[in-house]
Amino acid sequence: MINTPILVIGYNRPSVAHETLEMLAQSSPIKVYFAIDGPKNEKDKCLVDMVKEIYRAGIAGASCEYYENDFNQGPEKTITNAISEVFKKEDRLIILEDDVLAPYSFLLFAEKMLDLYAEDDRIAMVSGSNLSEAHSVCNQDYFFAYMGNTLSGWATWRRAWNDFNLYEDFHISRRTLMQRFRNKRMQRFFNRNYHTFSLLPRGINTWDCCWQFERIKNNKYSIIPRVNLTSNIGVKGTHFIAKTIFHNASYDESFRITNIVNDVIINEAWDEAVFKKFLSTPFPWSFITWICTKCKVIRLLYDEHRKQLQRT
Repeated sequence: MINTPILVIGYNRPSVAHETLEMLAQSSPIKVYFAIDGPKNEKDKCLVDMVKEIYRAGIAGASCEYYENDFNQGPEKTITNAISEVFKKEDRLIILEDDVLAPYSFLLFAEKMLDLYAEDDRIAMVSGSNLSEAHSVCNQDYFFAYMGNTLSGWATWRRAWNDFNLYEDFHISRRTLMQRFRNKRMQRFFNRNYHTFSLLPRGINTWDCCWQFERIKNNKYSIIPRVNLTSNIGVKGTHFIAKTIFHNASYDESFRITNIVNDVIINEAWDEAVFKKFLSTPFPWSFITWICTKCKVIRLLYDEHRKQLQRT
């Protein structure tokens, strides 16, 4: 049984939604919130209606509440608005998008961490994913890092989410980045990315980039499990069109916490390993990516300018 409230966010993938909800039901959650984005068109409406039917069936023994968009608002607003709405009622929350397989081992881990660090303002979230286990601290069941992600299930508190801003300006000093990361490549990467984001119209950046920025800017940590506890099965979706290294990862269903970490210290080696494995791009691809990003920025700025002209 899981006593912590859980938010499930869905859209137009009924088969994926059905599979992940089946696994969630096995953990007997007490309280589940469902948020479903609206359709983009008539074809989309059929799929969205199927997802609504799956979620409206609920979970046996669970109290369920629903947030359903009448029209498509996109993942940025659907996810962040749903989290903010639930936090009007709850002080902590486990968040699962419709493509996340979340076994009991993760839900129990998240619940334990949410209880244990509820009053520790240094901690902002609990991650279910650890795809760089080789660099974990072997004698600890979990550790702390800046690079926790939300792709495969996570959890947080209202006190931490209060810092979130979807319309973030992404202004951060080099000095702050130097304080967070000793690795110069990481400093340059985040400085370049956040500068690029700052040029975009507010509110169109992916919400998880805004959430990560808030954590880095405010020196907030993520709790990372020693082993991977969840799996993202959404091979096709908003941000992916094919399987990547983030998808269909194996997870440990037998994991249980056996020791509590006394010292809250950033695991720099793990942060660097995650950066190197998932974010760092060697030259010349890094240069090509930079050019493509600049072109995207110019196009977005141009589109925004056209919209403003049409309004006037």
